Amino acid sequence: MASKPKTPSEAQPFSGYKGNVSCIEYSPDGQIIATGCSDGIIQLWNARTGSLSWEFKPSEPVYSLAFAHSGRRLAAICAMPRAGVAHVFMWSLGDEAEGNSSCRDLKTSYDTDGRAASGAHIVTFSSDDKHVAVLMPTLVALQDALTGSMTHELFRANKSCRLESLLAFTAANRKVLFAHRERSRSGLLHVRSFDLVSKEQENLELSLPPSSLLRPPLASSYDGTVVAGALSHDGILVWDTETGSLLHGPLRGQTDTTTCICFLLNGKWIVGRSSDKYICVWDSSTDEPAFGPLKHRSQRSVTAVACSPVGDHVVCVDDDNSIHVWDIPEEKSILSSVPDNGDHRSPLLHSTYARVKSILWFPDGSHFISSSEDDYIVTWDAYTGKQVREFLFPGGSHIALSTDGAFLAVGSLRKPGKVVLLDVKTGEEQASLLEIQSKTRRIEFSPDNSTLAILMEESNSLELICNVFDQHHRKVEKIQSAEPVIDVAFSPDGERFAYATLGNGGIFVCALGTRVVTMHFPTHLSSPAQSLVFSPDGRLLLGCLDLNTVTLWDLATTQPILHVPRKPTRNTMAAFSPDGIAILLDWRDNEHRSGVEMFSVASGERLWRMAQASDVSAFAFSPGGDKIVVGFKPGSLSVYDAQTGRAILPKKRVRAAEATKNVGKEGRENRVKSRRSRPDQQRRAAGLDDLDEDSILNLPAASNLAGSGRSPSNGRQNLSDGNPRGFNKAFHFPPFANHITLPFWPAYSPLAAGYQTHRRCSVPAWPPQVREEINLNEKTKARQPHLARHLRNPLAHPPRAMLLVL
Repeated sequence: MASKPKTPSEAQPFSGYKGNVSCIEYSPDGQIIATGCSDGIIQLWNARTGSLSWEFKPSEPVYSLAFAHSGRRLAAICAMPRAGVAHVFMWSLGDEAEGNSSCRDLKTSYDTDGRAASGAHIVTFSSDDKHVAVLMPTLVALQDALTGSMTHELFRANKSCRLESLLAFTAANRKVLFAHRERSRSGLLHVRSFDLVSKEQENLELSLPPSSLLRPPLASSYDGTVVAGALSHDGILVWDTETGSLLHGPLRGQTDTTTCICFLLNGKWIVGRSSDKYICVWDSSTDEPAFGPLKHRSQRSVTAVACSPVGDHVVCVDDDNSIHVWDIPEEKSILSSVPDNGDHRSPLLHSTYARVKSILWFPDGSHFISSSEDDYIVTWDAYTGKQVREFLFPGGSHIALSTDGAFLAVGSLRKPGKVVLLDVKTGEEQASLLEIQSKTRRIEFSPDNSTLAILMEESNSLELICNVFDQHHRKVEKIQSAEPVIDVAFSPDGERFAYATLGNGGIFVCALGTRVVTMHFPTHLSSPAQSLVFSPDGRLLLGCLDLNTVTLWDLATTQPILHVPRKPTRNTMAAFSPDGIAILLDWRDNEHRSGVEMFSVASGERLWRMAQASDVSAFAFSPGGDKIVVGFKPGSLSVYDAQTGRAILPKKRVRAAEATKNVGKEGRENRVKSRRSRPDQQRRAAGLDDLDEDSILNLPAASNLAGSGRSPSNGRQNLSDGNPRGFNKAFHFPPFANHITLPFWPAYSPLAAGYQTHRRCSVPAWPPQVREEINLNEKTKARQPHLARHLRNPLAHPPRAMLLVL
């Protein structure tokens, strides 16, 4: 197996690999980063510049890499899953980084019983570099580092257990640590050690908190003195490998499942990677987060992490196959295979295209703030749509803004989570208000900011945090319900609050001071499609009577005064205009057609409707009532004029919408002229969906083309010249159509040319000339039998849709 040196690349760091990076590792001196790919290529990179230094081609998918402690050997596990065989390769590196090609390799084969791709693979050197420990899905073995031959089989897995990702030499290389899990319902994880002197196995009993279970991943420090493991939703623990006693933890701070653990500076810092796309670093001396969460440039989930043994750098690979190197103390990426193109973020667009969950306006109306299912809370300029600031809150959030706009209450969208109080300008945490075991559904301040209402998913209770800003008198009260609580709202005067429940529980209005129920409105909801809103004067309450009706109740008489029928949606959203004369509701026909619509409170008449191709997920009126911000499922936001429903921001999307808006015959002709005036623009194929119903049903005849038979735009012969005898040649195509392509009908057919169709038009419109020929000219049936069934009853047998080429 040959290896050849590569000329260092001066392009983007870490450019040149093609396969998926499956493993990554630092050299002991921190100068080289090794990557193994699924295409069977191992590459060595300069850790300072990201340039390619050396390349090996074992020609088998690479599963694990390890450097010898001297830095002069590299071991790799490569496997061919279908063949049921895995190989351990070892190379003597020498001076490969300087271009010395005199390297030799060793190869050892193992039988994997066809489980090569479904289990853990680890290879590691002893501290004296004399032995190599190998872990595969079926066994743990010990090899001689010089000859590559297997010297001991330490453990072989059977059908009742499987090996997990832990393999390490303890201090003085006396023992080898590994772990296996039972293939039972309990799935207990056991850590075992093999004594290389006595050749005996023994269990390493790790101290665990009560009712806690150890789960993967597991990792050992570089010197093998400590081992770390994760607990379900309870952080990371660190144990002594000799005694099994607990040294550190639990280390908390990640919002999702821990998927990788490694050690920096020989155990001083502990690095954890989780499935929430972030890397956290803890100080082992204090058990507190030291740095992070670290956000890499591509904003993708992290799949592999390696720590520099001597420095303070971490390298990671994301699921987009990009490589990033982090300087931990500086908390910034210093090398990345993703180009740094500066800050070119689109206006009013969350970075990871997640559903917008909350939108709130600041009191002065110049800015608004939004949260989504991604990890950021963003403040936007209401006049330009540009981002002003952003806060990192991993896992997504619901938010509530204090009435003075100074503080932000944030509730987690992942479990377990928390509710915290942040400073709006700095994003610094002011107080931790509540630890929760479920996702936050809704969070809202009372008008005087003294009380914070919190709803959780699938919860039968409403949490009220009283005296929010007084840490000495702050307390949490719980209001229990027989059914899950799905929404809550405060009255504008702060004297009352209302909450809605699922099923037949209904809507309850309570006094805020005494928590006594003063009103009850029966409802019938089979899904949490509810939105409670008080009118600005506090006299009316808006809510859902059932899935098909939004109802407005008069709180003085407790009688409904308005019913708005609607199609059932997953989550009903509603808002009163600040002057109280109109209400805004969301609507949804299908996954590709939804929007918002405004109704008059006095008459119930719909004032306007806005449609979009994305699901509406949140909206809010500006304090002055002149603007509306709407958030959508893909993470985008738009600002609309509250009087007309016309889009204002962002500018690019507004210009695109105006360019395609139907403005009558004159506007359509002007757009066609502007299209033709750009010679560098290629002609595109457009379907009839590009035109509205009025355009389709009122296509004008181009009488000026009747004589020439050619289109004035490009000289194509008009298809009316191909009309068969007996048909009126006065019918021609409209002036904006160059030609019509009919894959199923002959191009010369006037019947095909005359049929106008549209996906929202149920009745075809036939030009008078063609309709006359259909009714009177029986000779055509004999000449063109394939049209006979359409000529007999054209409405019963509509032809296939046409394609307009503009």
